[in-house]
Formats: sequence, C-alpha cells, structure tokens
Amino acid sequence: MEVFKSRISGESSGGGADDQHSPGSHGRASGARGTLETLLFALQIKKEECKEKERNTDKRNQRAEKQISFQMEDFIQAAQNSISACDVQFSKLKDEVEKQQARISDWTILRDGLQTLVSVTHRNMAYRLLSVSSSELCLELLPCAAQRSLEPLCVSITMTTSDEFRLQDNGGNRVYAVFDPRDVPVSHSKKTNVVSGEAEASKTKHCCNTRRVYSIWRVQ
Repeated sequence: MEVFKSRISGESSGGGADDQHSPGSHGRASGARGTLETLLFALQIKKEECKEKERNTDKRNQRAEKQISFQMEDFIQAAQNSISACDVQFSKLKDEVEKQQARISDWTILRDGLQTLVSVTHRNMAYRLLSVSSSELCLELLPCAAQRSLEPLCVSITMTTSDEFRLQDNGGNRVYAVFDPRDVPVSHSKKTNVVSGEAEASKTKHCCNTRRVYSIWRVQ
C-alpha cells in the first residue's frame, strides 16, 4: 500500500509541469489516482475480511479442541472407573477363592482323618448297621477273631434335645455314657490345625461317636 501511495505521489508531482501545458493529461492523472485509491480501499477491506475469517477459524478450532479435550477427559474418567470396579470385583473373587481353598484344605484333612479312623476300626472290629433315623443310630458291634470270648453287642446312639449323645444298649436297659462331641479334642496326623466353632463340631460328630463306642465297648 505504501508503494502504491508513493507511486501516486510521484506521478502527481512529476506531472505537475505537464499539467500546466496539457489539461487532458491532468484529467487522466486524476482518473488513474482515483482508480488506484479505489483498488487500495478494496484491498484494505479484503484484508480485514481475511483477518476476520482467520479469527473466526481460530475461535472454532479452539472450541473444537476444548470439546475434544473434555470428551477425552470424560472417556478417561469412565475408563478409570471401570478399572477400579474391575479391581474391586477381582479382589472379592480372589478372597472368595482363598476361602474356598482353605475350606477344601480343611475338608481334605477331615477326609484323611476319617479314612484313617475307618481303616483302624475295620482292622480291630466289625459292625453291622441295624437301623438309622434322624435322631437314633442302632448297630451291632462284632468282636474281632482274636477276642472270641466277647459276644456281639447291640447298642444305640441317640441324640438328645441338648445336642448330646446317649450311648446305651439296644433295649435301653443300660446307659453307657452321655457325652457332648464338641468337648472331644480332634487331632490330625498330617496337619495340626483345629477349625474352631460349630462347623468343626458338626464335622467330627461321627468320628467322635465311633471312637467313643469302640473305646467304651472295649472297656466293657
């Protein structure tokens, strides 16, 4: 723009002497100057329009970038929440697996102990099951071959309302013992671990019953 202005000024000053001698030249110079000024004004307007468009484009780009940034933050937060929920669920499942493994270990120890007890019982004596009900077990104890002087003994084990067991002969004429199986200590050969509470008492009821019946019968 400054170049155009300088050119216009040069043409105006250089043609001053000729204008004094030629009126037509003066008119042509004035028309050219007006055309250049119009072009300069149009260029200035176009330049301002370009700047305005550029500013609007920058604003739109900034708004788009902010919107994308907010969306990414929301996505990241949602992903972090999902990861946290998965971690919590994984921790719960891990604890449950550990509990189940501990329970399986306890049941394995109990199974091994019962198998050992059954083996010892069959090796030293035999029995014949007579009847079974929800509260009474009747069986016949048979002596081993080395103790032929003993006669078979029919006994019944009855569970009382106070969660105790009454051992007596099958006719109910003689009571051998009344005992609470929860008071009987239980030991395991493979692992010295006692499970406390009612669960352990319920697990060892049959084991304790068999031991007591056999020991009392041997004493008698």
